[in-house]
Amino acid sequence: MDPNDKLKQAANYARQMSALPSPEDEEKLRDKIARDFFGEKGIPPELKQGWAVLEQLRKEREKVNYPLPPGGCLLLGRESVLAGCMAELHTALANMLHMSVDCIRLRLEKDDFGKIRPAADVEPPDDWVIPVAKNVNESPAAAAQRYLQQCLNAGSKWFAAAVSERLDGCESRRTDLEQPGIPWRSENGQEQTT
Repeated sequence: MDPNDKLKQAANYARQMSALPSPEDEEKLRDKIARDFFGEKGIPPELKQGWAVLEQLRKEREKVNYPLPPGGCLLLGRESVLAGCMAELHTALANMLHMSVDCIRLRLEKDDFGKIRPAADVEPPDDWVIPVAKNVNESPAAAAQRYLQQCLNAGSKWFAAAVSERLDGCESRRTDLEQPGIPWRSENGQEQTT
């Protein structure tokens, strides 16, 4: 037993509180709670499998520094990864440009090489101070445009790397736990698969 646990047990005993539960006691308590909730059969195997998939996804997402939010039930796909990266880029651009997020509109567009990149429409406020020095023969508008482009280029590099890493983390699947899709009919009568 850890010496710190002994100290905590002694302190609890002095305060007339219960001792710290041992790992075996905690496991018995978890088992009792599961049996009270699910009945004598305990936790259903499907729930255990789902939990194993969630834990694996949580570990994969932590490896790429994109952790799952605590609790809740999430459907994670390509769209949610892109949307999360766009939101982070939007906030980062607002910080780099020293302006409100309301002044920046982000969109995705294809570049000349066919790759998808973020593009921004920026409407600086009237009191915006350009955070860079302008060159000798450069107008303030040109200096502002140059700075905007530099910030967007830096954000685009981060965006490409983050989306790639996070999609790799989301693509890690337990194929042994996959279940067949169940067909169902939508409101317009077309057969869909979940």
